[in-house]
Amino acid sequence: MLYFAHANPFVIQKHILLKEDPSVTSNGNDTSNVIFIDFNNNMSLLFNEHKIIEFIDNITSNHSMLSPLATSLMQLLDILLMIPNAYIVIHIERGQSQYHLNICKSYKARRGEYVLLSEEQTQLWRNYFDIVREVFSDLLYRLPNVSVFSLDYMECDFIPYYLLQNRHSRAKGKWNSLLAELEDINVFISSSDKDMFQTAWFEEVKMFYRLVTSIKDERKKYMSPSDILYVLTNGKELYSREYSAKIQAAIVPFLLSVSGDSSDNVTGIKGLGIIRALEYFKDFLDKWGAEPDIFNYTTIGELRELYTRKLLPSLKNVLHAKKIEQNLELILMNHRLVDFKIISNDLPLDQLQKLDFLYEAHRKKVVFTPSEFEMFLKQLVTIEPVAINKLLTKYTQVYEKYTANKHNN
Repeated sequence: MLYFAHANPFVIQKHILLKEDPSVTSNGNDTSNVIFIDFNNNMSLLFNEHKIIEFIDNITSNHSMLSPLATSLMQLLDILLMIPNAYIVIHIERGQSQYHLNICKSYKARRGEYVLLSEEQTQLWRNYFDIVREVFSDLLYRLPNVSVFSLDYMECDFIPYYLLQNRHSRAKGKWNSLLAELEDINVFISSSDKDMFQTAWFEEVKMFYRLVTSIKDERKKYMSPSDILYVLTNGKELYSREYSAKIQAAIVPFLLSVSGDSSDNVTGIKGLGIIRALEYFKDFLDKWGAEPDIFNYTTIGELRELYTRKLLPSLKNVLHAKKIEQNLELILMNHRLVDFKIISNDLPLDQLQKLDFLYEAHRKKVVFTPSEFEMFLKQLVTIEPVAINKLLTKYTQVYEKYTANKHNN
C-alpha cells in the first residue's frame, strides 16, 4: 500500500513508501503508479488561520517566502525515485470557477475569508500563495514524469475524473490524455474534497489520502474506495462496505446534491445531512445498486428521468419521496455544481480542449538537465546553497533513472 504523510506545516506534502503491496513496489511490474495531488486543497488544509499567522510572522521577519519549496520539492523527487513507474499529476486552481458561478452566484462565496487575519496579513498570505503556485507551475512542469494542470474557467478537482474518463473513452476516439497512453495504472488521490470520491467510479483508483491532521481513524485518512460511505457518515458502520466501491462513488453526487456542502456553500434540503440523505436513498440502492449502468447519465435531462422513473418510485417511505420531489429543481441544480458526470458534458469545448493542449505540451516538453535544474534553483535566492546541493544530488538520480528508462523503451 502507498502511504502519504506530512512532516511539518510548511510542507505541501511528504510521500513515504511502505513496502507492503508488490503491485506498487515491484520494479519488475509494468503497472504505472499515478499520484494526483490537489495543490490548493493540501495547502489550505495545512494552513489554518493560526498557522497562517505564525507563518506570516516568519516570512516577514526572515524575508524567506519560498523556504517551503526546497523541502516540498525534495519529497516530490523522492516519489519519482522510490515508486516504480511513478507519474505525478498536480492540479492547481487559479481562482473561482466561472462555470459554477454561472449556475449559482453564492458558490464558494465564503472561501478566502480569514476572521483572525488583518487585511495586511490576508494580502501577504495571498501573495505568498500566488508565488508558490507560479513557481511550482514553472518548476514542476519540467521535471520527468510530472504534469501540472490548471483551468481558467473551471476548478481543478474535476481534472482527475476527466483524465480517467478519457482513458475509458479512448476506444471511441474522444480525446487524448495523459492516462490514455498508459496501459495498466494504479491511481492514488491526495485530496480531502468529498467531490473527489466520485473518481472511485473507475477501478484504477486504489486509495485516497486525506490530509487532515485531526483524523485519528486510519480508515478515514488512508482510505480505500470501499470506505467512501464510512467516511461520509463520519465513521458509522451503517452501509459501509454494503455496496461496491463503484456504487458508493456513484451515489456521492446524489448525497451532496440533497444534503448540500457547506465547504462550497452549496445549499441542500434543510434538515437533511448526509446520513439522513443516505437513509432516503437506501431503498433506491437496494433495488438498483447491482446495476451500475443506471448511473451512466450525462445530461440533466437523463438525470431527471433517473429520479422520476427509478429513484422516486423505489422509495418506500412516502414522505421521503415527497421531500425529494418537492425539491427536485434544487437537487438538479446542485448536481450541476458537484456531479462530475454532468460537468463533463456541460463544460465548454474550448476548456476541455485546453486540457488536451496541456497534454500535448507535456508530451513535447524538454525536462531539466541537472545543470538547468541547478540554474533554476539558484534564481530562487531564498533557497540556501546547502539545500540546492541536496536537491541537485537527488534530481541527478531522478534524471539518470528517467533517461535510462527512456533509452530502454
